[in-house]
Amino acid sequence: MSESFLVMGLLSVVGGYLDAYTYLCRGGVFANAQTGNIAALGFHIVDGQWYNVWHRVLMIGCFISGILLCDFIESKLKQSEQLHWRQIVVLAEAVVIGVISFIPGGALDMMCNAAVSFVCAMQVECFRKVRGVNVASTMCTGSLRSGTQQLYKFLKQHNRQALYNCLKYYTMILLFICGVVIGAALTNVWNIHAALVCSGVLFLVFGLLFIKQNNAA
Repeated sequence: MSESFLVMGLLSVVGGYLDAYTYLCRGGVFANAQTGNIAALGFHIVDGQWYNVWHRVLMIGCFISGILLCDFIESKLKQSEQLHWRQIVVLAEAVVIGVISFIPGGALDMMCNAAVSFVCAMQVECFRKVRGVNVASTMCTGSLRSGTQQLYKFLKQHNRQALYNCLKYYTMILLFICGVVIGAALTNVWNIHAALVCSGVLFLVFGLLFIKQNNAA
């Protein structure tokens, strides 16, 4: 079920939604992917803006920590018969995002963005495929490259599987964009509390992961 279109589609919507949320009401930061933070780190070093340097280092460090924790959870709970290790990750993400939705904006935005980076790292490490194709639910660059590569393969070789794979990648990108649109619209209305929507979706994913893989859509 973790590789189904339904689960990965919902997680892609969450990825786009969180980008809109952190950008619009948590200090203009894209907390999901770290390329921007790494580039900004260099800019702040040149400008001598050491507080901002610390901010970017914190974001990057939290992303790294999220990857490490996800792999640790997998190694310890992979054989668990009670809950799948991916359910533990999704449940933790849902709870953290839910807590963030009640933390006031302003001075605590850095902490909230760091927490979002942390859980998004866990999500992208935990859920890597849709129907056997490698994708990332919290960023689009890799999917755009891979999808376009598959499109070229289809145009050159008329390979139907390549076209199918291309559509998988582009669909995930489209759902990410939908998440951004929805996130921007709801954040403009509910401000910090808009993150509750993401928490609810993640609880839904947690429930969906109880469905056996052979019944996955």
